[in-house]
Amino acid sequence: MKFSLRHYLVENKRKVFCVAIALLVIFLASWLLNYLAPEYKDDFKYKFILVKGMSHQKVSSIQDVLLSQYTHYFTTNGRTLVHIVVQLFCGIWGKTAFNVVNAGVFVLFITLLTKFAGRVTALNITFICALIILFFPAFAETMLWMAGSINYLWTFVAVCFVLLSVPSLQRRKVHRIDWLLFIPGVMVGWSHEGISFPLALSLGVYMLVYRKKISKSALLPLAIGISVGAIMCLSSPGIIYRGLNPNKEVPVSMVERLLNGWEVISQAGFVYILAFGVFVKLIIERHNAWHWLKKAYLDNIIPVNALVLSVAVVFGCGRYNARVASGVDLFSLLIILSFIKKYPRLAIKPIKYLAIALALVAYCGIVKYSYQNYINVEDVKMQLEAHNSSIIHYNEVSLGNRLKPYVLKTFNAEIISSKNKWNKRISNLYGYESLVFIPKNVYSDIINNKLIEELDRQRVYGLNIVPLSADEIDKTPYHLYDFGDNTVSRPIEEERYEVLFLNNQWWLLTKRQKYRGIYPSQIIMK
Repeated sequence: MKFSLRHYLVENKRKVFCVAIALLVIFLASWLLNYLAPEYKDDFKYKFILVKGMSHQKVSSIQDVLLSQYTHYFTTNGRTLVHIVVQLFCGIWGKTAFNVVNAGVFVLFITLLTKFAGRVTALNITFICALIILFFPAFAETMLWMAGSINYLWTFVAVCFVLLSVPSLQRRKVHRIDWLLFIPGVMVGWSHEGISFPLALSLGVYMLVYRKKISKSALLPLAIGISVGAIMCLSSPGIIYRGLNPNKEVPVSMVERLLNGWEVISQAGFVYILAFGVFVKLIIERHNAWHWLKKAYLDNIIPVNALVLSVAVVFGCGRYNARVASGVDLFSLLIILSFIKKYPRLAIKPIKYLAIALALVAYCGIVKYSYQNYINVEDVKMQLEAHNSSIIHYNEVSLGNRLKPYVLKTFNAEIISSKNKWNKRISNLYGYESLVFIPKNVYSDIINNKLIEELDRQRVYGLNIVPLSADEIDKTPYHLYDFGDNTVSRPIEEERYEVLFLNNQWWLLTKRQKYRGIYPSQIIMK
């Protein structure tokens, strides 16, 4: 019997209505978080034409984007196709358009994930959305951040499309028209090396295991395209240079890389769920454990291999950043959903309702702190647009460890120094020579000459405040001089000190891994 969409909608109008309402609610909830999320880190970078060094020319056309990405490929990394889209949004289309599009992509991602879990129902859709909120360790940087979302969330969607298409392509013999799949395959492979590279190798292993069945199947053009795209991404001179010449974010020592990798993997919530589920199932199947394990592997051969390779990427990369393990989280989640599809008892209704309830509570907290952060960012923008002062004071939202992964904080202690690269890009964007961002309470103390009396280090809004007398400054290895600018830099031992002239007094800042303030115990006149 030929499938009729109209007939299906009539026969299942209640189910379709509930699914539509669930997707609409998720879209609106996602849009709200995108709206409240500020521009962040690389979003400022991609507003400008990329050159070697700092550019002051804003992106204004597709030609500027293509020129930038040519430079980007040779200096930064190979995600050229992805970053073309990033620069189009950051530099031309703007965040308002991105908020709507990204919310739609998130809904598509949830819908595709539901296909892995079996039936597409309102409950399943909401449950999987709840899992993403509760257990994805870098939610804001992979689902809300403009540059991050296009790098990660959009790549997740592409991977889901590929894995869902594998069974049907495998069963069909290849025809000339199927070679058009080579093009989208290249686009998927040329996305994010930490995700597309494990996917390409896993597809290769899959085709090797089932070579007799799929040597002439329609899957071949897609798999070749993904492999070519992954090679193009990994062949970037920029990513090779960064790998051979590690900066402060990438440890040189293999031991450091392994320790950082272990720390990152330990934050991957879906890995724990998967490990627990497999452990319980092995206990249940203890008399036939090896047979079950082998069958489970063959049923999920692509995501399992991709998971193992993603773990290897995390340990090899050594970056201490939760989003580095996004591939690990994605492939772990896909395996979990395939188990739920095969063993529905793993996620019975009470478990689903509990997860949804917890996610709703978490979402309310996220919205609350995101709104506070949004108000503070808008206040900073008003100061920047007014051009009354190059010293910008802000209220920093204090977050617990549990909510940090969900809120993007653009203006905080990380960019307090005018020497910070993100600070420089914000300065360029708003037409300043340099900017200094200071928490309002610290700024108030400086302006009102309220000196900190305690001699021990104190933490105020992420800053270590240490009294330092004029004599102590004179005794530093290098003397500090005023060159007529509001900032002077001098190397002191292995650190860089930055001196800011505020309200007829000096305020000394220093950097060692993180920025910290050193506040004079006496007023130092110019």
